[in-house]
Parts: sequence; structure tokens; C-alpha cells
Amino acid sequence: TGSTMEPQPADASGLIDIDGYRRLMKSFMDMRRYQTALFWAEKVTVLSNYDPRDVYWQAQCMFLLREYHRAAYIIRSRGLDKRNLLCHYLAAECLTEAKEYQEALDILNSSDCEVLANNLGTGRKDESTFGEDPVFDEPNKSDVLASIYFLKGKILEAMDNRILAMDCYVQALHRSVYCSEALDALVQHEMLMAWEEKELMQHIPMDQQCSEAERKILKRLYESKLKKYYESIAPRTNIEQTPIGTMSTDLLHELTEKMKNSKNIESNKTAPAAASSLPKCFTTPIPNKIMSPANKILDEIKNSPSYLIQSSLSRASSILGSGGGGGAGTGSETPYRINRPISMKSPSAINFQSCIDRLDSCVDLVVSKAEKFFYNCDYKKCMQIIDQ
Repeated sequence: TGSTMEPQPADASGLIDIDGYRRLMKSFMDMRRYQTALFWAEKVTVLSNYDPRDVYWQAQCMFLLREYHRAAYIIRSRGLDKRNLLCHYLAAECLTEAKEYQEALDILNSSDCEVLANNLGTGRKDESTFGEDPVFDEPNKSDVLASIYFLKGKILEAMDNRILAMDCYVQALHRSVYCSEALDALVQHEMLMAWEEKELMQHIPMDQQCSEAERKILKRLYESKLKKYYESIAPRTNIEQTPIGTMSTDLLHELTEKMKNSKNIESNKTAPAAASSLPKCFTTPIPNKIMSPANKILDEIKNSPSYLIQSSLSRASSILGSGGGGGAGTGSETPYRINRPISMKSPSAINFQSCIDRLDSCVDLVVSKAEKFFYNCDYKKCMQIIDQ
């Protein structure tokens, strides 16, 4: 009959390439047309029969539109927050931005991210559909894990649990030494003392995750973020390091002797009167051994390593050493970037010294230099750097 439709044979002109819509959605995201990107992301999700990666990008569009509860719902309604690492991370971040801290923490605690990391990259039902030129690059497992630990630290800090937050930030830096936000949180939020910061820098696994040139650059950038004011109040034993280092040595020693003589004269004048009025059982304490209770505690802390930072560093090292971090211990795969060599034929490759020279003008190093002048009370040079 006329109302019955005969099945039409499939031909090349009738096929729809879903990857074409994925590229279209990605293009609109790059142009910050998030509403249009969401329109096509939702269509791609339906066409792909709710592929986990497509659900992730649909939720990503909602996140960029600040529709946090909606984004978390489409992930959790399909149970992807417990089965897919990227969805697990995004759902928690959506609830964090919505200030639903306890609910976000429950998501992060509900699944072992280390186990989920082993399945990263296997979200599609047919891995052969990726081809040689995938629409979206696979994120590095260590970077995703570092982001999850950083997010957990951010949540715990918002819930006023700074000790556990500090531990999560340290874990994030060990998962990926490139997670600079974790270091910023530790330094800017005053979670570590100056000597703890230096100890942290010594234990960050840069050697395993960076090439030698990258390690030097990263070390220089990170050291510029550390506290500066401790350096300005540190005791200076060398004459050349004193503010009057430009003064001649003979003149400096002459002034020092005069100051000592004047102190001795004053002490001799007052000592007899003071001694006659005091019982013999009282003795005058030696000035250089006088220490207030606060200074004594501070001195003891400085001479003994912090328990908290030590325990966090030990835990992070043990997890990495046991193969944690998404299959790094299997021997067949490693998340470290040192196994991604840069070809010298690449047009983006530059030599190490040129890189160092150019980085001198980056914001972090310029601010670090200005801060050193500020804490040394050289405000004029500080303002000169800021005004440049």
C-alpha cells in the first residue's frame, strides 16, 4: 500500500559522520559560543547512544555555562561518576562550584580514582573509531589524578580542614609536578613554613617526570613562588651580605669595636649597683643565651622536620613507588612526560639558554624579583620593576 514505507538501501551519501558534529561542537567551544556548542553536544550524545566521552563534553559545555547542577545530574544519572575518571572529576568539580562541598567530597570518596585511572582512554565502546586523528586528545592520566587531588584539597580547605587539604595538595604535586595550582595553594595559603617549602621542593619527583632541561626550568619557576621575607630576616654572617657591604672592611671593624667598647662601659657602670642590691644566688644571664618561649619553640620546630609534611611526602612517594597513578607500575605504560621526547626538528623547539632568557620576562619571575627588593626594603628598585 501507499502508506507502507519500503526499507531503503544504505549508501555512502546517507551516512552521518558523528565525528563531524564533534568537531563542530569543539569549534564553537573554542570560539566561546558555549550555548551553540551545548546544542550540538546534546545531539552528539544522543547519536552516539550516550557514549561516556560525549556525555562528558555535554556536561563540560554546561559547566562553562555555569549550569553546575544540571551538568552534575547528566553525569550521575548514568552512573558515570563511578565508572569514568573524567566524569568522576567533572561531577565533583561542578558540585564544588555550586558550593555543595559535602556532596562533592562524597563523589570523590565513593570511588578509587587510582582504579578509574586504569580505564582512562577506554570510554568508547569501539576503540577503533578513534582513528589516527581523534577529535579530542586523551588527557594524561597523571594530570587528571593531580587535578582530582587538587580539587579534593580545595574542597577540604573550604570545609576548614587545612591539614587534610595540605596532604591532598602534596599528593597532587607528586601525581603531576606541572600542577602549579597545588604549589600556589600551599604557599599562598600559608600552609607551610619556609623550611617546609624547601623540603617539599627537594622531594617533588621532577627527575622522574621531566627531562633535565625541563627540570631546571620548572625548579626555577617554582622557587620563584616560595616565601621571600624569610630570606630578608635571616641572620647574615658574611660582611658582604650585610646592608653596609659596600663599606670598607677596616672601617666596619673599627665601628664594631667602638660599639663593643661602649656596651662594656655602660655595663661596668650599672653592674656594681645592681649586684649590691641583689642576693648572691641571682646571677646575670648571658645575653646571647636569653630566649623567649616563642623563640624557643620556633627554634625547636626549625631544627626538627615537620611531621605533617614528612608524612605527606612519605605517603605520596609510597603510592607512586607501588605503581599508583593509573598503571605506572605495570612496566608497559608510564604517565611520565620524560617518555615524550621533543624532536629538535620541531619548529616550536628552542634551546635551553634562549628559553631561560625569555622566561626572565614572564610575570612570575618579574614579580618574584620585585618581592625580593620589597622585603629587603629597597622600595625604589621594587617600584622600578613594577613600572616597567
